[in-house]
Amino acid sequence: MHAKQGRFDYAVTAENITSLIFFSVIECPFYLFQFFNFTVLNFFALLIWRIRLDIFVLFRSNRLFKNGWRRLSSGEKVQTYICRECGYRFTEPRLLQVSSERRFFSPGDIFVGSQICAQEAKNLEPQTETKTVAGESQQESKGKIVEFSWWMKKQGYKDGTILSRTKLLRIMVKRGAYLYDPETIKDVIAKQPWSEGRKENAVNAYSTFLTMTGGTWRPPIYCRIRKIPFIPKEDEIDALIASCSPKSATLLQTLKETAARVGEAWALRWIDKDVENRTLRLTPEKGSKPRISKISPKLLSMLLAMPRKSDRIFGSYPLYGYRTCFTRQRKRAAIKLGNPRLLQITFHKFRH
Repeated sequence: MHAKQGRFDYAVTAENITSLIFFSVIECPFYLFQFFNFTVLNFFALLIWRIRLDIFVLFRSNRLFKNGWRRLSSGEKVQTYICRECGYRFTEPRLLQVSSERRFFSPGDIFVGSQICAQEAKNLEPQTETKTVAGESQQESKGKIVEFSWWMKKQGYKDGTILSRTKLLRIMVKRGAYLYDPETIKDVIAKQPWSEGRKENAVNAYSTFLTMTGGTWRPPIYCRIRKIPFIPKEDEIDALIASCSPKSATLLQTLKETAARVGEAWALRWIDKDVENRTLRLTPEKGSKPRISKISPKLLSMLLAMPRKSDRIFGSYPLYGYRTCFTRQRKRAAIKLGNPRLLQITFHKFRH
């Protein structure tokens, strides 16, 4: 039987129907498989490679293991390595060498200039250890500074002292100093455009660090220069208080009327407030004596308007974090009022 469609003629026979069925059922899937054959093979090859890599890592080998890249302050990228025996991570810009006599099963297989494995470094004398770790990485320095802050906490140092000294150590390490090399500490301190007082604080911070590690050094001598303090006018203080938020204004008004340290005012609790007698009971800091201060009706009303979110009047938020908030408000007030003298008003200025 013949059919006609357009100008093409074809015969519908049993043989043609059989060929069409064979192509649809057998050959078409085969061509589709050939089309995706390359992708499927790549997938299985990648899977097999990953399994071999896991087995390679499991049973270890005599090759060094890379641990990513670290970017230096100069912008240079340095390869980092890891010791499979003790987990010690280190950085060395030069090529590393592996002992050809032993496999990478022991820390002694790594020879990198002055770098050695951490397990062997623990058994060295203090002088040798100082030379070995003089090129410690930023990560090691951060860990040591954290240990130093906890050591000061156990020794009874105040939170403000711990914060300031650890901050100075971080700054010096970031600017090229090594914690186990006192000479680099001296160089970094000498190059900073700091005042004599801040340099003296940096020297005291590192001296405390050496007390923890048992090290010694000859500290540089910096004499703090005494200056006549800046004393703001009362109308400037009132203008600053009026320009701040309710919480900041209440704190500043408390400092103005009680002449308390900011830490003493920040630690005030609701039970320290006497509404009938209009007084505040201050808990001392830095060796001063406890005292009761008389307050004005204005300050009392400001205190009563504070929300009760905790047992403390000014909340449980840390003071060092609030300082940044006060700095921003002070800057906005100085710009708004056109008085740059407001930028010199700190919490301690309210005591003068």
